[in-house]
Amino acid sequence: MLIGLTGNFGSGKSTVLKLFASLGAITPSADEIVQGLLKTAEIKGKIAARFGSVLDAGGELDKKKVAAIAFADENMRRFLESLLHPLVICEITAIGAQHKHEIVVAEIPLLFEGGFQNRVDKVVTVVANREVVFKRLGLRGFSEEEVKSRLASQIPDDIKARQSDYVLDNSGKPDLLESEVRKLYEKVSATLAKVSATPR
Repeated sequence: MLIGLTGNFGSGKSTVLKLFASLGAITPSADEIVQGLLKTAEIKGKIAARFGSVLDAGGELDKKKVAAIAFADENMRRFLESLLHPLVICEITAIGAQHKHEIVVAEIPLLFEGGFQNRVDKVVTVVANREVVFKRLGLRGFSEEEVKSRLASQIPDDIKARQSDYVLDNSGKPDLLESEVRKLYEKVSATLAKVSATPR
């Protein structure tokens, strides 16, 4: 079963992904797949051709420069997304197909923005109240303007939540989140067991 794990910037998706991994789920991450793609000559060349001088002295992408340009220019951001997202979702769905009788939880930050919700079996959205998000990201070195800019480029939490199969609220204490993830994992495991046992 392929589950798409999503949520807006600062919601705590990576924390939830680690919790699912600790319970036994296979946990590919779109961000990790993107990092691999950004090291390939083909992708670096296409980005540099469009973004200009974003390669460092060693020929690697300066990711901070790329991010700054992308979040300041919607056309650039859309170009980057159209270049990377189809490749990412293709790899994730391949992993899901290889492990269809296991629980695969794939972290896909822009699942809805990319229109990929129909490529997964279930959608889990992580939400957190804005005060918590700004505090959390501030501790990680992001300015208020950077956070606002990134959140503005994403579909609001409430809209994503309404289109999701499950919603996890990460505004509270870590042990509460861990308990909710465990309950959800058990529920999904039971559903998968029923599906696997059904004669075809």
